[in-house]
Parts: sequence; C-alpha cells; structure tokens
Amino acid sequence: MLAFLYTYLIVIGGTILLAVAWLLHQARQQSRRARELIRLNETHAFDLPDFLRASWPALSAGGFTGISWHLVWFGTDIRETQGYRSPVFVSKDFDVGDVRLHVELFMPKRGWERSYFSRTLAEQFLLLLQMDLWIKLGSVRSTFEQTARMNVFLQHDIKNLLQLTSLAADQLTTIVPGQETRLLEILKRSLPALQERADQILKRLVQSSEAQLGTRNKVAAVHLSAFMNNALDLHGLPAQLQGPECHVLIAPDSFQSILDNLLGNYVQQIQTGSSSQMPQLRVNWQFSKSNAYTSVSDSSAADDDISFVTIRLYDLHGKPCLNPERLFEPFWSEHGKGRGIGLFQSRQLSNQWGGTIHIEAPADGPLVFIIQLPAQP
Repeated sequence: MLAFLYTYLIVIGGTILLAVAWLLHQARQQSRRARELIRLNETHAFDLPDFLRASWPALSAGGFTGISWHLVWFGTDIRETQGYRSPVFVSKDFDVGDVRLHVELFMPKRGWERSYFSRTLAEQFLLLLQMDLWIKLGSVRSTFEQTARMNVFLQHDIKNLLQLTSLAADQLTTIVPGQETRLLEILKRSLPALQERADQILKRLVQSSEAQLGTRNKVAAVHLSAFMNNALDLHGLPAQLQGPECHVLIAPDSFQSILDNLLGNYVQQIQTGSSSQMPQLRVNWQFSKSNAYTSVSDSSAADDDISFVTIRLYDLHGKPCLNPERLFEPFWSEHGKGRGIGLFQSRQLSNQWGGTIHIEAPADGPLVFIIQLPAQP
C-alpha cells in the first residue's frame, strides 16, 4: 500500500513538473516573440504605418490567424487585412489628433493557457502601436513648437514663389518662334500674380505668428474656372477643365496657396525628371448639397442650404502613388529635399474655410486629389 502511494505521488509530481516546464517553455516562446516585435518596431523607427504592414509574419509565428486594420493617417484612409478572420479576436481603437486606428487580431480557439499567452502577446503589440502613435504626434507637436509654425508655412510660400519665378524665367529664355504673343499674354497674367503673392508673404512677415493664426481673411466669391486657368497658366501646366460655372467661397490668397501646393508637385516632377511624360492634368468639378468630409468652422458658412463644390484633380499620365498615407503627414517628403509641409498646409487651409482635401489612390491608376469647398453658382 505504501509503495503504491509513493508511486502515485511520484507520478503526480512528475506531471506537475512537466506542466510547469511546458508553461515555462510557452512563456519563453511568447517573450521571444514579443522581443521580435520590439526589434521590428525599432527597425522601422517607431513608424506606425510601416510597423503595421511589417508585423504580420511575427504575429503569424505567434499563433495568430489574421490581422485587420483601418488607419486614418492625417486625413488619408487606408485598410489592410492579412491572414484570415476567426471567431476569436482582440480589438482596439485609437483616436488621437489627426490619427485614428482600429485593429483586430484573430486567433484560433485554444485552451485557457494558450489563450492567455496569445492575449498577452496581443496586448504587447497594441501597446507598441499606441507608443508609435504618441511618438509621432509628440514629434509633430514638438517640431511645430520649436520651429514656430508660421515661419514654416512662410518658408514654404517663399519656395513656391521662387519656383514660379524660375518657371517664368525659363519661359523667357526658351521662347519658341511664333509663340511670342501667347507668352506675352501668359506673362501679363502671371507677373501681377507673382507680385500679389510676394505682397502676401511680406504682410505675413510683419504680423506676429499668433495674430496671423488667430484671424481669418475675408471670404470672397472666387470664380473657379478663371482662377484655376490662371493658376495652371502660371505653373505652365496643360490641363482639361470641365464643370459648371460657380464661385468658391474662400479667401483668394488661401485658394492660391492650396493650388500652388498641389500644382507645385507636378511642376517638381518635370524639374526633377521623375516623370517620363509631361503631366496632362484633368480637373473637373460638380456641386453637392451635403458633404460627409466637411466640418464647417465659420458661422457664415454654417447654413443648412449651403452648396459645396467637389474638385477632382489628377494627371492622366500619373503613376500609382506608393505612399498614399504619407501625403498629408507633416515634415515628410518623398523627394527628401522638401520640408514636407505643402499638402499639410493645403489641408489646414481647406479645413479653415469649411472644406477639406482628401485623396483616392487606386493601385493601378493615378493619384486623385479631391478638394471640397463651400461654393455658390
């Protein structure tokens, strides 16, 4: 009887030791996978979109069946799903500033111990995402505070002015015989516009940053097709325009800055030789009464009967955009040499006047800018 009891206790003890050893092994495995995620995050410089895209192999090795995420990154909407969905999942929502993220991590049905380890790894992954989010937003906020936000915008406006001046100079030095009259007409329109832009920059320089940021210029009814034609001529860009006659309710200098920033990207493609073909822009617009993207911030525009104009602008020869979520991210530039503030500034100006700018980025077609602003016939 005593021998049987000893045998029984040995079996129980051995079973407990095996269970503990197995649990320790599982804990070490999950700890190793968590370290791999941390190193992966460091490799991608704590960049949230890049880390999300690169994380699936490590998560798959950790036993997850799939991941699905929806990211709104400074106004750009992007979604991705990898693996497959299962009934068991962990989800998390982040909503801070100009960034919103919804993540779902799917896992197979497991016993309590495996489920515990999987959920622990999921929580560690979500904490890394939250850390990346705060690092990015903190970096943006700190940069704005240190560089004086208005000075950054002024520097970008000066860069646009120099770009337009250089374009006008190139036109004068490369006159095509027989095109002298057309060139003269373009210069008659473009040179006063250049002077007007220079005057606006000078006015901003003599005003304090706080006063400038705290005031709104006077709204005007800007004739859309005439204003658009003038901007295209000034940048030397051929375009097809189509849309009803209408007036955009915005300050002219704000609309000029928006168009300068958008069109300047196409001019830069010509100057850097990054495009094999001369841009051929298509611009069309239409009215709409309601607008899901619009947040009206001015009492004069907060009218239930107000109309909006939706302007679509794209290059017929344009290639698919490789980094659509980056376009409105401040201080990021695909060219490396830019300040990465132009499109961010355009979006801020559009929001200021009760509109917005967003994009469509098809995988097999050119990038489309969609500008929505209050308007009237």
